[in-house]
Amino acid sequence: MEWRIFLSEEIVKSSECIDYFKDSYIIEFLRLLSEIPQEEALETLKRKLQSISKSFNTLFPKNLSEAEIPVKVKELIENNQPLLLPSSLTIVKVDSSFFMLFLKKLKNKFFLALAELDCSVAEDSQIINESLVIEYISNLVKNGDRFLILSVDIENFSRINDSYGIKAGDRILSEILKRLKETLEDCNSKVFRFYSDKFIIVHHHDCENPLKELKPIVSKVLDVFKEPFSTNGKKVYVVPNIGASFFPEHGESVLVKAELAQKEAFLRQVPLIVFSEDIGISEKVLEILTKIKEDLKENRITIYLQPKVDLNSGEIIGAEALMRCSVPPGEAIPVITEYGLLFDVGEVILKKSLNVLRRLERLNVNIPISVNVSYSQLIDKRFIPLIDKLIKNYRINPELLVFEITETEATKCTENLMETLEEIKKRKIKLSIDDFGTGYSSLSRLKLLKAWEIKIDKSFILNLDRNIEDKSIVKFIIDIGKLLSLEVVAEGIEKQEQIDILKELGCYKGQGFFFYPPLPVEEFFNLITKKR
Repeated sequence: MEWRIFLSEEIVKSSECIDYFKDSYIIEFLRLLSEIPQEEALETLKRKLQSISKSFNTLFPKNLSEAEIPVKVKELIENNQPLLLPSSLTIVKVDSSFFMLFLKKLKNKFFLALAELDCSVAEDSQIINESLVIEYISNLVKNGDRFLILSVDIENFSRINDSYGIKAGDRILSEILKRLKETLEDCNSKVFRFYSDKFIIVHHHDCENPLKELKPIVSKVLDVFKEPFSTNGKKVYVVPNIGASFFPEHGESVLVKAELAQKEAFLRQVPLIVFSEDIGISEKVLEILTKIKEDLKENRITIYLQPKVDLNSGEIIGAEALMRCSVPPGEAIPVITEYGLLFDVGEVILKKSLNVLRRLERLNVNIPISVNVSYSQLIDKRFIPLIDKLIKNYRINPELLVFEITETEATKCTENLMETLEEIKKRKIKLSIDDFGTGYSSLSRLKLLKAWEIKIDKSFILNLDRNIEDKSIVKFIIDIGKLLSLEVVAEGIEKQEQIDILKELGCYKGQGFFFYPPLPVEEFFNLITKKR
C-alpha cells in the first residue's frame, strides 16, 4: 500500500503555506518521508501545490461534509487510489505519528480525523509498524501502566519465501496479523506487525502476578497457528517462537527483553520463554542493544566516510561509508549482527550513502562510494527490491556504487548468494572483496564472483616494512589481482614506508589514517570542495 501526504484545501490555498514549509524541521520531515535529497524537497513541494489543489477538488466535492471525509479517505486507501500527491512524493511505511507531527507543526486546519484513521489503517496493512510500536510502549512506560509483551516470531519463515515467493509469504503474514487481531483485540490486547515476520502483542492488565495473565494469552496465540494458512492453493503450517516480558517487573527495556526471550525460545526450540536474568545475555549487551534500537527510532544512525586515495598523486578516488551510532562500531556491529538488526541498520546506511553519491554527482565529482553488506543482507529476499527502490528514488548512477563483502562471507557461494550477486551485476553495481587474505578464496571462486576489486586486509599492511612473510603475502595478493584484472586497494596504511613498498609491489590505491581518518559527511564534502 502506498500513502501520500494529505493537506486540507485551506492549507493549500493559504498564502502562508510555503512559509510553513520553509521551516527546516518540515523540510527534513518531507525529505525523510519522500526519500528525496533535502535540497530538492522545498522546490518539489512548490511545484506540486497546484496539482494538490486540483486533486483535492476532484476527490472531495464541496458538498462533502467534514464528517464524511474520513470515510471517503478510507475508501480511497482501501481501493489503493492515490491521495492528492503525484508519484514523485509517494510515501511508504507512514504511520500516524508522522501525520501528527505534520499537523502539530503546521498549526492549521488539517484533518485530525484522518490522522487518527491512519493509525488503524496502517496496522491492518502490510506497513511495518516498528516506530509505532516503540512509541506506543514508551507512552505506556511513561504512564506507569502495567502490561506484558509477547514477541512472536515465525520459525524459519525464509523457507516459505524461498518455496512460495515473497508475495505468498506476505499474504501469510497478513493472515497471521488478521487472526491475531480477531483473537486478541477484544481481550485488552494490542497487536502489531513489528518487522519482517515478527509480531508484537501488548496486553494491558492490573494483576500483581503477570504470570497469571500470561498463560491464557499465550494459549490464544498458539491456537492461531494450529490451523494451516493457504497460499497458492496449498496449506502451509507455521510454528511460532514466543518471548515474554513484563512491565514494570523487567524495567523500561521491556521490549528488548521480550525479543531476547523470543530468540532464546528459538534456540531452545520451545514455544515460549519468559525473560529472566539467566537467559545468558550480559547487561552490557542488553545496554548496547537498547541503545542501537533507540538510535534506529530517533534516526541517530549515520555514516562517516573514509577516502580512498591514489598512492602516487594523493588524489581522492573514492570513499568507504562506515556506520556510526551511539555505541562504538567494534561493540555495535557484533550485536547488530547477532540480534537480527542488519537489514534495518543496513537500509539506513544505504540511504545515507546514496544521498552522498547524489550530492557528489551534483558537484560533478564522479567517485565511487563503497558500502559494506553482509551475507545475511544479500540472501534476504527484500534486498534487491530495496536497492531498486533506492536507486530510483535517489536517481544515482549505480556504476558508482560498490558493495563490499568480506572474503569469508563471499566464499560461502550458496545458491541464494550467487543469485543476488548476479542481480547486483545486472544493475551495474560493483563488488569488492573486503579483508582479502583472511579467508579461503580459490582462484576459481574469485573468478566466479566476478568482483571488481579486492582489498588487502590491514593485518598484512601493519608490519609490511618489517615482516618478510607479510610482504610476500601482499605481493601474492597483488599478483592475483593482476591475473584476474581486479583493482587492488590496501587498507590500514599508517606510514610512508608502507606506501613505498606497496608501490614497489604494484599496488597504487589505498586508505588509512596516514591519509584521512573516517570523516563526518559534511567534513568529507568540505575536503572534496577544497580538493577541486
